[in-house]
Amino acid sequence: MEAVAAAVCFAAGFAAWLNWRRSRGEKAGNAHHLVESGDGRTRFMAMVGMMTSALFLIATGFAALNLTTVPACGG
Repeated sequence: MEAVAAAVCFAAGFAAWLNWRRSRGEKAGNAHHLVESGDGRTRFMAMVGMMTSALFLIATGFAALNLTTVPACGG
């Protein structure tokens, strides 16, 4: 089950990375101007998607580690 979850995390991270690359030239300007005008939402959402998929991948790794290192209850 953790392998399926890890595969989904990788697929989601790859999709977010593709969107990050596609939105590279979305809007020119410095960060302060973009924050004030509200532009760059697509690039921001792609960045959040990459970070979220990485965090879920780490959590999935800890869950898999827990299944292999902690003995089952009630033998």
